[in-house]
Amino acid sequence: MDLPVDADGCELESKDPTIGGDAIINSMSKLLAADLPPGVTHKDIQLFQDAQRRAKKTTEALARKIDDDPDPPAESNDEEPRCPKMIEFGRWEIQTWLPKLFLCEFCLKYTKSKAVLESIKANAPGDVVLRCGTVPVLRLTQNDKKGCHLVGYFSKEKHCQQKYNVSCIMTLPQYQRKGYGRFLIDFSYLLSRKEGKPGTPEKPLSDLGQVSYHAYWKSVILQYFYDRKNCKSTSIDDISNETGIMSHDIAFTLQSLDMVRQLPDGKVIFVLDLPMIESYCEKATKSDKRIRIDPERLIWTPLISPIASKQYKEENVITTKTKKPK
Repeated sequence: MDLPVDADGCELESKDPTIGGDAIINSMSKLLAADLPPGVTHKDIQLFQDAQRRAKKTTEALARKIDDDPDPPAESNDEEPRCPKMIEFGRWEIQTWLPKLFLCEFCLKYTKSKAVLESIKANAPGDVVLRCGTVPVLRLTQNDKKGCHLVGYFSKEKHCQQKYNVSCIMTLPQYQRKGYGRFLIDFSYLLSRKEGKPGTPEKPLSDLGQVSYHAYWKSVILQYFYDRKNCKSTSIDDISNETGIMSHDIAFTLQSLDMVRQLPDGKVIFVLDLPMIESYCEKATKSDKRIRIDPERLIWTPLISPIASKQYKEENVITTKTKKPK
């Protein structure tokens, strides 16, 4: 139903009480419902109507506020609660309209209705670069008979002077505490070893990131010493070359584990508590949350051919010393 327009194309006020306001909304609803495009349901139309009514009420309330109306009508409390109710965007506060948003767990497309969501025929994009049981690495997905469900992801700069091997890392809430976060961190260091240069996550780390990375560094370094119990001499560079972890992260972890000592002559040694290391590694081996990575299954080629890490000759050789049990 069109309103009359003047010669300049501007809408003129209608004297017919049936034209305007709710009448226009109802008329538009009938027109929309009469010829629905593919993928649009009557539920979508209802959401559209609700959004229009809310917008109309908000506009009228703002108009009354401007006119200093002393008695604005109370807002209805029967509407579904919105979460979040408001989005701050720069200097704007935007009120949300949709009480629920539907997100495809395969391709991350979002829709406003269940019907449209179910009409999406998509799967996780990308090529498989590693497969560990039911966990193929495209981004990071969990595979079952329905497809590859997104579990988490991490992003990595192609060329980074700071040697960051992770820019952003995330595990979806419903998949947390299942070993996927550690798996992603481990996978990022596998790529670093494939590139032939150690890496480190982008700083600063979040609180959760600090906990996750410190736990990972601890487990990898303890496993390194566990596998070399009979080794009499090693260095931070040796650990870095073997694990792909940056030297300063290794030094931080060794200090936090109280495994570094400096002798009066300036020589630096590692002081190892072998019973503690053995107990930790044996417990980690039995953990059902560890997703093991087989490096031989990696299907990935670095953009730059691997460059052998420089081997630094240290004047003070770092040796290992077993801490005597108390």
